[in-house]
Amino acid sequence: MMFMGTRTAFVLAAALSGSAAFAQDTWNPCGLDPAQMAQEVRENIAGSWTVKNGLGMFTIMGDAMPMPPDADAAADFVLKGDELWVTDWAEGSDREYLVRIGGTDGEIAEAFDKLNAFPTISIIPAEDVATVAGCTLADAPHLQLSGTLSMDGTVLQFQADLMVLEENLMTGAMTFLMTGDSPGFLDGVRQITLRR
Repeated sequence: MMFMGTRTAFVLAAALSGSAAFAQDTWNPCGLDPAQMAQEVRENIAGSWTVKNGLGMFTIMGDAMPMPPDADAAADFVLKGDELWVTDWAEGSDREYLVRIGGTDGEIAEAFDKLNAFPTISIIPAEDVATVAGCTLADAPHLQLSGTLSMDGTVLQFQADLMVLEENLMTGAMTFLMTGDSPGFLDGVRQITLRR
């Protein structure tokens, strides 16, 4: 595992690898009419996605530590009436979470800034990622989902904030807070990118 001096263009690479598809896509999420945004997003992102868990960092007892990229996972976005749900992408989990469409760009920008503040992590700022996709952070639709898991006296609260850059690409961050019976807590953030 190498962290010292690491510079990752993970999100930028993901965006560039799909750039050829931008002109061919039948659906462009950038700058959607707010009145139609929720319906269009639900209809166009429903389906199976691959979650790429990028670099992250966490803080425990006042000490900050890096997290290496984790294994890819699968997530299914499912339409239920006029709601969009996603399966938990933890292995073996059958939990589902409601996806809120809208949100603000502040959560994503703040999470990326927090990662960039860590001395050995450098990622592309959220606004620049949107620009690569031919959009802006404010004009890209935003998705948010959150939940709480409990096991053996430990409680994990998490929130995922995503921006939709095209019909086959979303990126953002997962933030989490873990508390338990023992003193102290663990909180952190990880960059995530979804492709299909």
